[in-house]
Amino acid sequence: MSYIFNRELSNVSMIIREIEYLDRKLMIMRVPKRVSPAVSAISVSAANAPQYGKDVVSYRLSNASSRYAACVLYRGVENIAPPYYFGNAFYAVYTGKINGQPSAFWLGSDQVSAATPQGPGSNYALAPLNLGSKNDLACFVFGVPPQSAIEILEGGIPDAAQINVMTAYEVTLGSPGSFCVQYNQQAVKQYILQTGYSVTPPPDPFPENTVPVTPIQKGIPDNEIYTGQYVKAGGCT
Repeated sequence: MSYIFNRELSNVSMIIREIEYLDRKLMIMRVPKRVSPAVSAISVSAANAPQYGKDVVSYRLSNASSRYAACVLYRGVENIAPPYYFGNAFYAVYTGKINGQPSAFWLGSDQVSAATPQGPGSNYALAPLNLGSKNDLACFVFGVPPQSAIEILEGGIPDAAQINVMTAYEVTLGSPGSFCVQYNQQAVKQYILQTGYSVTPPPDPFPENTVPVTPIQKGIPDNEIYTGQYVKAGGCT
């Protein structure tokens, strides 16, 4: 099958600095005692990337297979954040604009044929991660063409050596549909307070047309980073 992500292209978006702005008072510290190794066509490595700015880490997602593959990134940083899915903390912020710039988009099609993101400065895709419950987790999803690699960036990590959990879980794409997205309003307020950025968050909850993704293996972590942040199939009532 060939795949194509629907997306609005932008030139260069701001680097996501998610971990840097986490509020420990709001964070959920419940994490799996053991993180299962990924059964995946995609491998991940990380390195410091000072060429992109202070405290920026570059993740390299490599696909050695002969088919297109997509994944979500589960990582944690020693003394800063427990492991959780990249994008899960502030997806409500990313849905809108930060200082007038779009920073992410919701996955709009189950067809993908190009690298997602197209480059390290491009916007990332959000999607509901289906882990078998009635509530899905929202996070970034990345697509890697066969026999190739893509680079993604995350700011706010002083040293890549501090990343103590880093796993790319491969996912399959479902059918486009209507979803209701809810989020922790206090987390958004804390993000704005800590960053000083101009952010216009969406209503809580808000409707979104997007594509769910499902891990190819069972038993992967199901923890969120803030309470009350879920995506449900169907409209908002």
